[in-house]
This record gives sequence, structure tokens and C-alpha cells, in this order.
Amino acid sequence: MKRVLALMLCLVLCLALAACGNDQTTNSSSTSASDGSNAATEPAASTGTTEATVGSNQAMEAFIASIQDEIDDMTASLQESGMNLKVVARGNSLAYVYQYNTDLGDTSLVKDALEQSLDSMASVFTSVLSSLKEAVPDAESVIVEYLDQDGNVIVSKEFQ
Repeated sequence: MKRVLALMLCLVLCLALAACGNDQTTNSSSTSASDGSNAATEPAASTGTTEATVGSNQAMEAFIASIQDEIDDMTASLQESGMNLKVVARGNSLAYVYQYNTDLGDTSLVKDALEQSLDSMASVFTSVLSSLKEAVPDAESVIVEYLDQDGNVIVSKEFQ
């Protein structure tokens, strides 16, 4: 029963990601231009790698903020199914972190189903990455992680 539930949740998550990946986002430089500054473009070009990474992380956070309504919808539907969702920036990557709220017991059974589902939905995640790169040109990947109730990684896959 748990395996069937996990597989169904995985499919719902993948479809939700597909819907999330097609959203158009605003350009972060136009936001900064409206306040009279051009901080979004100058620090990365004129200073070192650390500030370029910070600028990229800020752009990633702006992208996350632009899809926050979709994230909230996905989170609400997943909570009803016994999962939590966090979407976070990890350097130049966007990470979707799904965590089960219930004890899954032997996670090896769920792991296989999740891996198969992630493999079959690779085109969805590359589509999400394409949309992400339009908003954040420095974006490198989309990471999808599934955690058990205790926060241990069951499956993690990076799409580049």
C-alpha cells in the first residue's frame, strides 16, 4: 500500500513540476532598474567570484519568489497526501525537496519507484531547467530530492 501511495505521489509531483516549469518570469534587472540602481548587473561584472555567486543566488531567489504561488499550491496538495515541499536555491541550482511526513518503513522499495519515476520524467525537469535559464542565465541544474520522515535522503537526482 505504501509503495502504491509513494508512486502516486511521485507522479503528482512530476505533473506539478511540469506546470510550474512553463511560467514566465520577470527579469530581475528590470526590478532593480525601477529603484534607480543597477546593482543586479554591476557587482558580478566588476568584482570577484564571491559577489557573482551572491548575485546569481539573488536571481535564483527572485525566480523562486516569482513562482511562489505555484509552489504554495503544490505544497498544499502534497500536505494532504502526507508530504512537504521546499523549493530552495543551492548555488546555481534550483532544488525541489520533497519530504514524507509518515514513516515509510523500508525506503528501498520506495527508492526504486521514485528513481524510475524521475527517469521517466527527465524531459519535464529539463523543461523546468530551460525556463529557469531564461530567468537566471547562470542556472546550472534542477535538483529533485525525496527525504524520509527523519530528513534522510531517499533519492536525489540532478538534471543538467
